[in-house]
Amino acid sequence: MTNKTKKIIRYLALLLVVILIFVSVFFLSPYITLLGFLVIIVIITIYFRKVIRDFKKSEQKYQSLIDNVSGAIYSQKIDDRKIIFLSERFKEITGYSPQFFSGEKKIYDIIHPEDWARVKMILDERIKAKGSWDIEYRIVAANEELRWVNDKGRVILNGNREFIEGIFIDITKQKAIEETLRESEERYKNLVERANDGIVIVQNGKIKYTNPSFLRMLGYSDDEVVETDFEKYVIEEEKSKFLARYNDNTLLIYETVLSDINGRKVYIEMSSGFINYKGELADLLIIRDITQRRQIEEILHQREQEFRNLVERAPDIIARFDKNYRYTYINPAIKKEMGIHPRDFFWKTFRDMGMSDDVAQIWEEALDTVFATGKEKTIYTEQDTLNGKRYYYTRLLLELNKNGEPRTVLSISRDITETREIDKVKSEFISVSSHQLRTPLSVIKWCTVMFLDGMLGDITKEQKGYLEKIYKSTRKLIKISNTLFNAAVLDLGLLNVVPKKINLIELAKESIEDINKERKEKEMKISEEYGVDLPLVKVDKRILCMIFKGLLSNAVKYGYKGGNVWLDIKKQGSDIIIKVSDDGRGIPKKEQSKIFTKFFRAENVKNEELYGIGLDLYIIKEIITNFGGTIWFESPNPDIGNKGTAFYFTIPLSGMKEKEGKKVIID
Repeated sequence: MTNKTKKIIRYLALLLVVILIFVSVFFLSPYITLLGFLVIIVIITIYFRKVIRDFKKSEQKYQSLIDNVSGAIYSQKIDDRKIIFLSERFKEITGYSPQFFSGEKKIYDIIHPEDWARVKMILDERIKAKGSWDIEYRIVAANEELRWVNDKGRVILNGNREFIEGIFIDITKQKAIEETLRESEERYKNLVERANDGIVIVQNGKIKYTNPSFLRMLGYSDDEVVETDFEKYVIEEEKSKFLARYNDNTLLIYETVLSDINGRKVYIEMSSGFINYKGELADLLIIRDITQRRQIEEILHQREQEFRNLVERAPDIIARFDKNYRYTYINPAIKKEMGIHPRDFFWKTFRDMGMSDDVAQIWEEALDTVFATGKEKTIYTEQDTLNGKRYYYTRLLLELNKNGEPRTVLSISRDITETREIDKVKSEFISVSSHQLRTPLSVIKWCTVMFLDGMLGDITKEQKGYLEKIYKSTRKLIKISNTLFNAAVLDLGLLNVVPKKINLIELAKESIEDINKERKEKEMKISEEYGVDLPLVKVDKRILCMIFKGLLSNAVKYGYKGGNVWLDIKKQGSDIIIKVSDDGRGIPKKEQSKIFTKFFRAENVKNEELYGIGLDLYIIKEIITNFGGTIWFESPNPDIGNKGTAFYFTIPLSGMKEKEGKKVIID
């Protein structure tokens, strides 16, 4: 039924009532009058039912509207702010039911204390002005959770009545998103503002934004740079290349040169990409100052050139090796020696290049030692070359990467064939001379003994004194002769080594007994300490005894009267470690690098009446190195502080290797 039809029916009913009243008045018929009233009552009843029905429908629509709105509807009195109406949605937002506010409680009682004063001031002002408001603030929900709400309200004037009407909308999630976005924006801003690289936004060729790093890079202020052409800061020589790449959108990662405020060149590496800036396409440029890097590269390039010029022209063979014994570089000197081009060595090993197993093993063991310890090592090798058999002295030095880790080993090999021949002649001369000297010296010694023992008749006290001096000097000369002979034997490679399994403790005690006379003369004490698990070791007894006596004798000789010597032997890993230490004079720091060289004597003992020609430690080191051991020292002695010396040497548990030679060590 349309609204027009409904209106016609209402008008007809009203007309019928008027007719009935008119008839009843003119005809004065009680029946007609009664009928008229009945009709009127029926019509009024029907009308009121319709009004009630329409009201219910209107109420349902209003309730549906309230229920479906995103916030909570409220109304309250102006004077005391008591609640007039509060929708059920309020409980969903705050956790409080409408009944909670039926007494003296007011909506604004749940405002967060930090926001209350601000909200009250705004509301009082807007209510007084009979206006509206739209404010955001925090409330404390029933579960004590903080929630954000948007309160939109106004003052309603209804005749003489005034009240407040408004809506509460929960914006907690929205605020959380806004906070996340704000934090994200803050992080992005901090990232950009604090970035070490320059960050520039360029739109249509003009700078729209730049961070502090770019400004520091060129020395300008923000006001001087923004809205200027970026190309203005590219040096003239680079400008055409830069513009060509920029206009073709081929910058990507590109190196160019800028000019700072003082006209100095700033070398940069620039990467670019597109972004949306204020609704328009723009270029995002990330600029890194590589001026220092370029300077370092230039220095490194220069050093590399100097290194190559030096190395390429060097007469010595200079090579680099990785941890797998592969050549990573070798200079042209190798071609002169071996007749092989340097490029043929690249990424090859010693064995790949036809080196004998014995020589390859010497190189491999030396490289392993340098990579493991980081210490310089020297080796002597014999090699077949275009010029026949040649002898090389090689120094091996560790090279580190930028992180201080082992990278490669540099080797410098020098042909010492001629020097070796000279040394050989010299050593042979010394060997022969010392051998020839021993015979007359022995005769002098034993003749002196015969005189001293009275075998050749009586002698005076004065004569005896002179003979004792002759005897002592002869013994020293024989000792010098033997030492020279031993050094020559080692230099010539003539040492005969016959290893047998022996008890190291027994050998150590024998050696201590041999120097007992010297120890007693200086009233010194020798303390011994031996490991409980020491095995029998295969060694040449004569050679090891000489090492023990040499180190113990030195400790006594260079110790102070009444001093101490310590001998410690223990097993450690695959070696036996022997330590001989004292509390004597020690070795000056500046002279420690020479301690194992020939004929060296430290400055702090040269002026004292202490016998020695500076060969004992050289001989001991050569012997230990030859049988695969190592020797080193610490001075001052770490066990006692600022004096003394501690010598250490190792014997492999596998023992000494047998070697057939023409000569033996003379004690």
